[in-house]
Amino acid sequence: MESSDARYRLKLAEGFLAEARAQAEHRLYRAAVDAAQLSIENSIKAVVALFRPVPKVHELVEMIDDLLAGTDFSAEERERLSRLQDVAEVMGFETHIRTDYGDELQGITPWELYDDTEAAQALGYAEQARQIALSIVEGRLTH
Repeated sequence: MESSDARYRLKLAEGFLAEARAQAEHRLYRAAVDAAQLSIENSIKAVVALFRPVPKVHELVEMIDDLLAGTDFSAEERERLSRLQDVAEVMGFETHIRTDYGDELQGITPWELYDDTEAAQALGYAEQARQIALSIVEGRLTH
């Protein structure tokens, strides 16, 4: 298990979450969603880092699939990872692209895509993901 990379990823997740909160407070909703997505990504990568090198990809669902297939987890950890996977489905690679480029086919910029509702939802997902990752990482490192 690589505890230093896992802890580093948790610090990144917390930093991006704090940034997302600040951006939302300043009504910079696109930036808030972007930072929340990065927080989620790093929360997931913190868990991955416990078991293998972290890939330089944004495909979060596949990372969790690979981890579940090749690692022995308790029922409680599997439930938490399933919840992380649900969050990754909503806030994964597509969100990463949309916060940077918008909807190019429709000609909608990233700033037009997001409002306070989306930002609040993204913050909620980021908080959940960080808490889940923290519980798995700390649980594994203390046992």
